[in-house]
Formats: sequence, structure tokens, C-alpha cells
Amino acid sequence: MNTSITALTLDTSHTMPPVLIEKIVSLFSFYLDSQIQQGMRHKFELYRLTLEFQPNDRLKAYQQALELTQAGLDVVITVSKNRYVVWTSLRSSFSEQSPTQSRSDFRPTWERLAV
Repeated sequence: MNTSITALTLDTSHTMPPVLIEKIVSLFSFYLDSQIQQGMRHKFELYRLTLEFQPNDRLKAYQQALELTQAGLDVVITVSKNRYVVWTSLRSSFSEQSPTQSRSDFRPTWERLAV
């Protein structure tokens, strides 16, 4: 009987994003891309809602958050009894091209008004 064991290699260069209880963060709304967006403040950083999952899709939320982290984005996950939310830093959303949504067309409001 030939039994082979395959070794798993884990990419440890990226750590899992922080997971926070939604009640301890500050939620807000803001206007971007011609629509109202959901935002969140944690410590001194602002985040935008990137992905939202039902409680039974917890593993999908973690997987997507890890993929965004590996893509170089600053990511936080919040948890409530109704949802898991993956948030990306507004700073990294504009400095890096997000895998979930292109930011190449972003111009600050003052640049758009000056035209």
C-alpha cells in the first residue's frame, strides 16, 4: 500500500485581519461614487463596507478578508448576530486597486468641482 503525505505550506507573510464586535466600532455613512456608502471608524482609521455575509457564511467572510489582506489592503472584520462585514481602509482602497472594485476613476471632490 503506497501512502503519500502531502505537506501543506501556509503563507504566513499575511496575518488574519482583526475581528471586532460591531457594537464597539463607530458606523457612519458617506457619499462616494454617486451613492451613499457605509463606513466604519476603528481607532484612528476609516473603513468602507466592502463585503457583507450572513452569519452562516462566516468562513466565506474570513476567506475573502484574507484574500484582500494578501492583496495588500488594510482589512477589518466586524461581527454581529445578524452579519459578518469585511471592511477595507479608505486609505488603502484609494492607494491600491481593490480586487472587488476599481478605484481608478476616483478623484477627490475638490478636483471634480474645479473642472
